[in-house]
Amino acid sequence: MGVGKKTMNILAIGAHPDDIEYGVGGTIAKFIKLGYKVTFLILTNGELIEKAENRREEALKAATILGVNDIIFGDLRDSKVECNRETIDIIEEAIHKVNPNRIYTTYIEEAHQDHRNLALATIAAGRDISSIYFYETPSTFSSFIPHIFVNISDTIQDKINALKAHITQNKKSYMDVDAIESLAKFRGFQTRQKLNYAEAFHIYKHVEF
Repeated sequence: MGVGKKTMNILAIGAHPDDIEYGVGGTIAKFIKLGYKVTFLILTNGELIEKAENRREEALKAATILGVNDIIFGDLRDSKVECNRETIDIIEEAIHKVNPNRIYTTYIEEAHQDHRNLALATIAAGRDISSIYFYETPSTFSSFIPHIFVNISDTIQDKINALKAHITQNKKSYMDVDAIESLAKFRGFQTRQKLNYAEAFHIYKHVEF
């Protein structure tokens, strides 16, 4: 992972509140414990089925649970995210502010159009960033191939607690704790390293210095 003692600036991007927590929450909690600087960029307020202010409040609480205090909201329209100049500009602005060593974003092959377009916009905006990792969500296609795994055995509960902070979404099937733990257990099993829980990432680009 290129994870060592040096300081790392991480930018984690989600199309909606709860995307980041689902895909990379355990890893983010691990990074915070290592002293890394982590910033969230959430493109929409997830207002399609719930009030924007409620979703934003939940996102702030979830980020705090993981130890993240820097959150940027893009204020794009839920379900209307496009890979266009507006979206790219929002991501580029966050990149200039954070100066990240690595970006985590949604996978390019997704059933949700906001996630697909976010991935494409991130590739464009982050063309000069040395590392871009894709994370998986409940709408990720089975074409997702893990390239790297992170042991989140010590932070799985942080991930679950952060997701639980999204109270308005807790009745959705993909927020079922058993499902979240099962995916993490499966990813841990795939490593053949006897990891209890893991998160998996598809690497778009990674440059070692």
